[in-house]
Amino acid sequence: MSDNRVPLDGNIFHSIADPIYVLDGTGEILDVNEAATERYGYSREEFRGMDVADVSSGEPPYTRSNAIGRIEEALKGTPQVFEWQGADSDGNACWEEMSLCRAPVDGEPRVVATLSSIEERKRTERTLEEERERHSSLVEQSPDGIVIVQDRELKFVNPALADLTGRPESALHGLPFDEIIAPEDRELVRERYEKRIRGENPPEQYEIEVLTADDERRYVDLTVSSITYRGEPATLATFTDITERKRIEQDLRNREAKFRILAENLDTVVWMYDPEADQIVYVNSAYKDVWGQPRESLYDHPRAYVDNIHPEDRDSVREALSTQETGEYSEEYRVVRPDGAVRWISDYAVPVHSDDGEVFQIVGIAEDITDRKRHEQELQRQNQRLEKFMSVVSHDLRNPLTVAKGRLALIEDEQTEVIDQNLERMEAIIDDILTLARQGQSIDGIEPIQLREVAKQCWSHVATSEATLIVESSATLHADPERLRQLLENLFRNGIEHTGDGVTIRLGPLPDGFYVADDGPGIPEADQERVFEYGFTTNERGTGFGLNIVEEIAHAHGWTVDMTDSAEGGVRFEFAGAK
Repeated sequence: MSDNRVPLDGNIFHSIADPIYVLDGTGEILDVNEAATERYGYSREEFRGMDVADVSSGEPPYTRSNAIGRIEEALKGTPQVFEWQGADSDGNACWEEMSLCRAPVDGEPRVVATLSSIEERKRTERTLEEERERHSSLVEQSPDGIVIVQDRELKFVNPALADLTGRPESALHGLPFDEIIAPEDRELVRERYEKRIRGENPPEQYEIEVLTADDERRYVDLTVSSITYRGEPATLATFTDITERKRIEQDLRNREAKFRILAENLDTVVWMYDPEADQIVYVNSAYKDVWGQPRESLYDHPRAYVDNIHPEDRDSVREALSTQETGEYSEEYRVVRPDGAVRWISDYAVPVHSDDGEVFQIVGIAEDITDRKRHEQELQRQNQRLEKFMSVVSHDLRNPLTVAKGRLALIEDEQTEVIDQNLERMEAIIDDILTLARQGQSIDGIEPIQLREVAKQCWSHVATSEATLIVESSATLHADPERLRQLLENLFRNGIEHTGDGVTIRLGPLPDGFYVADDGPGIPEADQERVFEYGFTTNERGTGFGLNIVEEIAHAHGWTVDMTDSAEGGVRFEFAGAK
């Protein structure tokens, strides 16, 4: 093999842009060109006599022994081309592609080493390697299953796919890819795989079911793309487990179905509104019954129902609607049906918030309260008539009675006592009628009241004479103070008037209320069912309204009152629901 001839002097040797070393067989540097001095930071004189190890990094495999082996092969006539990591005068690594060839220099066989910088290539390789490592880490740590399919087989799988299918990674490698797919989805997946390999563009994302090693089914969102793997066409597929999402969706569908079954059988209008889309998303069939219009009209025009609101109520409803998204909405208004009928509506709605606090829906109910309004109006008319009646009784009857009593005082006759007693009885009847009328009115002021204390106060207001009161209850009741006093005074007075001065009256507790009992002779069985009737009395001087007033007061509080025999043989009145 002929030697290459390299001139050590002259412009050619020093004008070459790449560094050149002239080496002997021991690795000693005999000479260098100017490019070598610039690259490595040594002068030509410093280079001469240095060993090849002095300009190498020394990191395996870039060691002296490796370098000597390459030099020896070059001296035998076998050119060497390889990568080498050198080191400059400051110890910085220099990546080179080194070419070694034998050449006679000054008549002696030498090795000429030509160095080409590969720093840029190494930086690119390092960047690519870092990217590969980063991608590999992402793939390995991904919560989604990732596979590479080539020739219908799984060529790569990540740990997440092994977890998803319940199979070890080693068992998945080389497995036909469709074996992890549910039978009913296999044909679809195979067809799309073949199309993709042929260069067609089937859908990249779709839902399928996969089978685990235990034949359990898992829903996945499959995303597929075409890649080149080891020089051949392949597909990259990502399996996102959506089983829990599917379960939640099915649960929501079941709940929605139940809700619709319930809502469609209600007389009350149920509606849902999307404020962002300005769209009614649901309204039940009761809308037609109440508004007299098909519900489909609301889907096309969400505010169509406002057009049917009575003109006198429309502005106030529109103003209230503007605040729906900020809080609860509650309005009563009238609607005019197509047939001209007017219905009263109670409309109530609340905003529904997403996890980030935004209002995404408003849900409401609209109830037809026409019957209630008519009842309220009738009650109002009855109350007005009652107020007029009370005025007549209080003034038109009481005033002449007062005049008669005044005139009677001027007459001296043995019949005046009888007349006076009857006038007093008439006055008592008027008082009881007024009291009875007031008990039918609603209760406004409820307060916690100590039963023992109010009983003692009432006892002091009744002509008790030789009668005795025993209070065995320390309960607290929630009641109207004035009406509770009226109830107790009537009971105490009734017990004394029908039993006598020596009667003992007991007030004691019940599990859900209290009782008032006496030790008198009781009430005959034939009269017991009539004791709460208007005007019924067994006392010739009584008005017959006292116990009826007691019953009206109890009912106004929501209590029940029953009469039974007391343990002592007298009468016992039991009040349940009084708490």
